Amino acid sequence: MATANEAGFSTRKSTRPRNYTPMQYPRTASWNVPISSTDRAKMLHGFWPLDMDDKWVVFAEVQAQGASATTTTATLNKASGTGAGAGDGAGVSTEDTTDGETSENANEDSDSGGSSTANSLAASSSSANFILRFCRSWTGDEHVILMVESDHIEADESERCGSRISKVEWERGAAWLGPDASKDEEEPEIKAMMWRFCRGLLGCEMEALTAIMANDGSE
Repeated sequence: MATANEAGFSTRKSTRPRNYTPMQYPRTASWNVPISSTDRAKMLHGFWPLDMDDKWVVFAEVQAQGASATTTTATLNKASGTGAGAGDGAGVSTEDTTDGETSENANEDSDSGGSSTANSLAASSSSANFILRFCRSWTGDEHVILMVESDHIEADESERCGSRISKVEWERGAAWLGPDASKDEEEPEIKAMMWRFCRGLLGCEMEALTAIMANDGSE
């Protein structure tokens, strides 16, 4: 079981649960939400259940250098070797943890990568695009994906541009508005949910999104 830090967040770096199941009927919406480097690091760390009552696992998968974060769920699952049409794993790598902890809520996938993968990701995760996956801890069912893009290094290599959430994908019905809810009805609910989850589960500030939601009156 993971332990909590002074702020109450899990100290364990999250990985893909063994019972992970990708979305079957995804809906997609574009987004353009800047995130700070601090929030980016917290997203990459993810969230691993602290106890049996925690209902979510949140984990990041860093994409290979040069890969775009604006792809479909089918493409992402094929690249990461999951779901129908899974490929050879090229394009997406799962970050690894070495603390040896296990959870009764979500089982770590022991095949998610070795030390060489972890080392290569450590070197690239500060600038690479990544996918942030939100799954139920008990079933492993994937409900939402955030795609995070990092802009390239400036020409003089003295400054790195920031990151942004470029797209959100969710399983149809994940907003709990009923089976007949349209995409337009679900989209604002899912985006508000992600604001709450990133702040509540990951400890992110989400300053830009908070300001957007305050202006829209949806905070």
